[in-house]
Amino acid sequence: MMRISTVTMYQQSLSSMNRQQSEFLKVGQQIASGRRVMTPADDPQDASRAVRVSQAQTATQQNTDSRVSARNSLSQNESVLSSSSDLVIRAKTLLVQAASETLNDSDRESIATELRGLYETLIGLGNSTDGNNQYLFGGYQDEAPPFVRNTDGPGIARIDYAGDEQVREQRVDAERLMAVSNNGKTLFQSVAAGTSYVARAEKVGPDSASISLGAQSLYVSNEGTVTFSGPNRVDASDSDFGEAFTLKFGQRVVDASVLLSTGNTIEVSEGALTGFSDGNYADSSALISALESTNEIVSVVDRSDSGTGGDGSELVVTFADGVPKDFTFALTDTSATPNVTAAFTNAIQITALKIEGFDASSLLDDGDVDLSLGALSPAFSSGTFKTPEELMSALEATDDILSVYDKSANGDGSDLVINFAEDLPSDFTFQLQSDNHSTTFTNDTPKLLGPQDYESGQVLNFGGISVGLQGDPEIGDEIQLRPADDEAANQDLFKTLKDAIDVLEMDREGSPKNRAHITNTINSMMRELDNSLDNILTQRASVGARLNELDLVDTVSGNRMLNYDQTMSDLVDLDYGAAVTEYSLRQVGLQAAQRAFVDIQGMSLFDFMR
Repeated sequence: MMRISTVTMYQQSLSSMNRQQSEFLKVGQQIASGRRVMTPADDPQDASRAVRVSQAQTATQQNTDSRVSARNSLSQNESVLSSSSDLVIRAKTLLVQAASETLNDSDRESIATELRGLYETLIGLGNSTDGNNQYLFGGYQDEAPPFVRNTDGPGIARIDYAGDEQVREQRVDAERLMAVSNNGKTLFQSVAAGTSYVARAEKVGPDSASISLGAQSLYVSNEGTVTFSGPNRVDASDSDFGEAFTLKFGQRVVDASVLLSTGNTIEVSEGALTGFSDGNYADSSALISALESTNEIVSVVDRSDSGTGGDGSELVVTFADGVPKDFTFALTDTSATPNVTAAFTNAIQITALKIEGFDASSLLDDGDVDLSLGALSPAFSSGTFKTPEELMSALEATDDILSVYDKSANGDGSDLVINFAEDLPSDFTFQLQSDNHSTTFTNDTPKLLGPQDYESGQVLNFGGISVGLQGDPEIGDEIQLRPADDEAANQDLFKTLKDAIDVLEMDREGSPKNRAHITNTINSMMRELDNSLDNILTQRASVGARLNELDLVDTVSGNRMLNYDQTMSDLVDLDYGAAVTEYSLRQVGLQAAQRAFVDIQGMSLFDFMR
């Protein structure tokens, strides 16, 4: 039998009272705080779940704050793009006015003055900041303005992009990184995909130092007065549609090789050629001498001569000044049956050429690159070329190549376009050899149209497009026709405005050449402004879509926060009805424990021993 001492009874009673008091106080604290779980010990499992829910709430709130910042940035972008689109529309309106034949040079200079103001405004828009001295359109290069002036070259200062091509992103939700800005190159120096063709009346310059007002780098303005309209799409299903083309105005190339092969007497059978001596010409050099001895002909070049003697199949005749454009003569071997004839004319011929590139990417970083076939003058400098730019510079250092550019999408040298010197034969070929690869380059550009005699007012159709021509070109003039997103096409809005300003300040009334150049440039600029406006509107629509997405994410996030709040409430919040009931029970229990403690404290065994 266990003995129960007075001390034991006292301690148990005190412990029971303390326990009841602790439970009563705990319920009171829960009612006062409104929380069921105040410490992890209250409910370890729900407390652990509550911590995870709290972390999710914090992350969601951080994303909510981030969306506020993202919305501010996008709103600033949208504001700048809105102003830019209005600016382009105004510039287009001014160019439409400038194209009017009723304006004089002073009127066009006034328009150029307003365009200068728009030009300066556009520079300011491109260098906009977010209020924290961070440039909106410089990518991650926000220490300096992304668009800087460059005074190299003629005309007003051109604008170069000094930022990078990255896009700032911001986390606006758990799994969503959103672009909150655009780089300036994408906005002001690019065009949207799928845009139309653009044309520029310019020709490849004789060297990189030759620059003309209103022409692109490496190109100079034409010498003649030919103007163009279009280009317009005719057949998008044409196999060559989407390629770049060049219209070239040149001398007639005459095939006289059949005359040299007969061994009979050659005479002038049609027209008049003063001083030509009938005779038997066994090779092209003898026939060339006979032609150059006449009064009407200055020089003759046989482009089939690649250094070992030509066969007379590509004779190009330069006629003397004053010889009419319709001057024509024919050389014939009358003793042959049937007669063999070669016709010569002073008329300019036009040819539509398809611009094709060469894949030189395999040569890069593949060991020493040497000239393995053909000849380049001066000699090609062999070496290991790590980048396309290094190889292009080595090719441009020769006299046979005027310029090279890479129009590949990723700039890896897989689509090098070479502009050869004008006097090279069409079969001019050379090959570069590296350790493991070789690439062959040729001057034989595919002809889509011609050569055919040029006539003012004609409309040419080739490659799925059409272009109208008017006026009198000079030999060597060219018109470049390119898809707007072609690497060699101008996609720079600043360049477009600069060219428009430069040509509008030229003397048009006193120079037929300038008149044609201004007309062509305005036509080109209006098409380029259309493409730039399409790009800006496309980017603006993208910004608007992202702003709408932020609103949607805000709604989803708000619903998520309500779910988190409900879950957190279920885990840690107090049920006041149950708590009040328990509070009353704990109060009764505490009072009972206190009464029992008083009664037990007053009890003594001596009371039962009396």
